[in-house]
Amino acid sequence: KDTTLFRSSSICYRGWLYKQRVEEIHHNANSDMEGRPTDEHHKDDRLQKFTNNDLALGILAPLATFDQMLRMFGKKNSRGEGYLWNRYMRGWVTATEKEYTGYRDALKVLDAKVSEIYGKDMTWGDLFTIDRKLPKASVRFFDGGEMKDHELTQGNLLYIYMADKMSNDRPEATAEQRGTEQTAAQLPR
Repeated sequence: KDTTLFRSSSICYRGWLYKQRVEEIHHNANSDMEGRPTDEHHKDDRLQKFTNNDLALGILAPLATFDQMLRMFGKKNSRGEGYLWNRYMRGWVTATEKEYTGYRDALKVLDAKVSEIYGKDMTWGDLFTIDRKLPKASVRFFDGGEMKDHELTQGNLLYIYMADKMSNDRPEATAEQRGTEQTAAQLPR
């Protein structure tokens, strides 16, 4: 019997504390607003009220993105990040931000390496400018069944060279396996 009385008095005391806290907040708000006219803020006229109506905004405004639409539903939060926004957009925004910061960090590493190699402050994008300024080479190869001349940059030529050197998961035959003393570079293709 004593514990029941204690529990009910404890609940009543917590309720009384909650009411006291709310009354203190109301008192503070009233104290801050004391002496200010209640109509000092702009009042919308009839046209502004009509155009700022949620229904009119939904009809007259251009189609919003999914993010904007969810923020419109979450108006109780200062940034519009209500329950729906948290459920559907939070993970996407976080993933997009991680992707962006990862890309930015990767570019910083590449910029640092380029600056280290060239010995001066350069960026990764400067390499593309340098590559465009290098002399081009004229190469003939079959394109669409016809032999055509193509002008290729140094970067294109390097790519073709490296792709040609790839093993394609087939081991190169050694001179002993071929039964000859020629190296792979000397063999006709």
